[in-house]
Amino acid sequence: ILFIDTTETNVLYDRTRNEFNPIDISSYNISERSWSENQIMQSYHGGKQDLISVVLSKI
Repeated sequence: ILFIDTTETNVLYDRTRNEFNPIDISSYNISERSWSENQIMQSYHGGKQDLISVVLSKI
């Protein structure tokens, strides 16, 4: 059983190294103002979908 907590702690999959890296998004701070909230959410959602796809392909 694989459980991924998508509330405060997430996991990023590094395809090059074939490993998972935990990240804490509860303390994420945006210092670069050129990124809009929408761009950040799109990146987050895309990364999450990529992770789910990789995990499902290995089952």
